[in-house]
Amino acid sequence: MFNTSKAYVRQLKSGEQYELSQPVYSLNLVNDIFEPNLNNEYYHYYRLVHMEHTDRVIEGLHLVFVELPKFTPHNYSERKMQVLWLRYLTEINEQTREVPEELLANPELKKAVNALEESAFTDAQLAGYEKFWDIISVEKTLYGSAKEAEKKEWQKDAKK
Repeated sequence: MFNTSKAYVRQLKSGEQYELSQPVYSLNLVNDIFEPNLNNEYYHYYRLVHMEHTDRVIEGLHLVFVELPKFTPHNYSERKMQVLWLRYLTEINEQTREVPEELLANPELKKAVNALEESAFTDAQLAGYEKFWDIISVEKTLYGSAKEAEKKEWQKDAKK
């Protein structure tokens, strides 16, 4: 709760409007059982709700807890995904220089790795990164257009 609140507060600089703040989601993987009365329920989602009028919610802080001991995959595919995500969460950090290939082979994990890399960029690095991909996109478009024009020219010559 403490860290989630800090993340929420850090969004705004002094004097900025509160309306600019975005919700903060805290994902907590717990290697323990803290809701023993909720038998096989391993996923717990908490937010700030009015006690008497539960339809009244204060948006902002969202806390998600996953009790790992209660999670039991039903098949090999689920077990493999569990292991891959746990590896991602435990092996990837600011000292990581090379991501294991088996993590990058999974599209969801590759997307998570890319998002993590982008989140570490400074504003200048992010602008450069986006410019790089814009240039690549333009080059691909120009190349595709040239190939299409070449193909039409070849078809025109073939009909002669």
